[in-house]
Amino acid sequence: MALRLTRTGNSFFHLMKHLILVPFCRQKSTKKFSFSTLLGMKVEVEEICLVPPEINKPGKALLSPLAHFAWEVHYRTRFLFFERPSVKEGACFDALVVRLKAGLRKALGSFYLLGGRLVVREDDLMEVDCNGDGIMFIRASSDVALGDLSYSDGDFQLPDEDLSSLAQTAGHVLNWPWPSDAPLLFIQATRFSCGGLCISIKFNHQVMDGTSAWHFWKSWAEVCRGQEISVLPVWSDQPIKVLLPRPTLDKLEIPHYLRRAPKQAVLSATLEDPTKYSTRCFVFKAEVLARLKEKDPGFTTFQLLTAHLWEKITVARQLHGSTAMFFAVNCRKRFRWLDPGYGGQGALIIGTTPLPASQVGRDGLALVRKTIQEFTEEQATRFCELVEMLASDEQHRIGLTLTKNDVIVGSSFYFPVYEDFGFGKPVGMAAVAVPNDGRIYYFPGRDEGSVAAYVSLRDDAMDRLLGDSTLMNR
Repeated sequence: MALRLTRTGNSFFHLMKHLILVPFCRQKSTKKFSFSTLLGMKVEVEEICLVPPEINKPGKALLSPLAHFAWEVHYRTRFLFFERPSVKEGACFDALVVRLKAGLRKALGSFYLLGGRLVVREDDLMEVDCNGDGIMFIRASSDVALGDLSYSDGDFQLPDEDLSSLAQTAGHVLNWPWPSDAPLLFIQATRFSCGGLCISIKFNHQVMDGTSAWHFWKSWAEVCRGQEISVLPVWSDQPIKVLLPRPTLDKLEIPHYLRRAPKQAVLSATLEDPTKYSTRCFVFKAEVLARLKEKDPGFTTFQLLTAHLWEKITVARQLHGSTAMFFAVNCRKRFRWLDPGYGGQGALIIGTTPLPASQVGRDGLALVRKTIQEFTEEQATRFCELVEMLASDEQHRIGLTLTKNDVIVGSSFYFPVYEDFGFGKPVGMAAVAVPNDGRIYYFPGRDEGSVAAYVSLRDDAMDRLLGDSTLMNR
């Protein structure tokens, strides 16, 4: 008889942490446990184990200044949904799990840092202990069919309780200060009653940014298809090479979108009440994006869509003050000091100057483009210097100059999301968005040329955004 666990009972999985060693997994349990969501979807955990790297390089790896800027950012979670594999592709879930775990072990041989553990030193700098303990793998089954889930344009719209059951943590509490025994990566493969499945990935955002997380996802899929990894990751414990003379701290210019603030103030700014916010996925078809380009030629899809959403969100919020737009910049391929294949945290956030709410529709697009074009290698290097120089300050950290009127864009619609693991490409995805007001996360849409934008807003503003007939038909 299976033991039913509530969400608060998830810590029971700590009992499973020191069991037997098997060829592809360490600390394995095959005892079954049930997890029932508030809406009735039951997920039965059938196996919990650690998958170690096939090849490990023991040692300590100091994380980059870019990671230390993101020191308080929570783990990120993504979900990919697959239809039932055909007999030719191997419809047996047992065989699929063996393939996934074997592929993980081999891929981790190249991404060996992910098999280690994050250590926060006494000076608050973070490093990875490459001890080879491995990443967490969870095998589970659900009593619902894939067709029972709410689905639209490649997006599976599930309540948070259901998503949580598809991306469990085996009892690990993933909050700052990061626990030294927590895996840096959690993978859960859940079989639905119809034979379809969900694969979730939950990754530490200090060690990996979105680019490196999806780089790993793509590499894992390649290995599962019997191929070699097409782009090997590059690791370095000193990835940021300072190319410019280092100024003294009192002469170091702080960009307008950053602030030096008390440590606790920076941390608490990321912890808001999730019950006040709603997250919705808006899928912009290729023809909608084409209309945006026809109206404003000479701008990139990112610039056009970001400015468009900024304007619509500003209207939905009924703002009367000023507002700014912040977005993540991938430094790979952009600057000399970071290798294009760097496997760690290689992104930073920049922001526009504040703009009166009434002018976002008129001037927002040009301001987004100007901000991106004017962000130089020198500015990025100064950014890293600033974080490094303040790392020894026990009381202060560098944070964003965010206000309640601002918007942040993360992720990318260029990520390799729809990868084939040898049993067909995903039919859709889902994401656990950060429960904050004014967040946008981009992903590629299921249809060629489309973009999925996950938007998080306060409930009242989200209601108005959903009622805006011009949002998708500009």
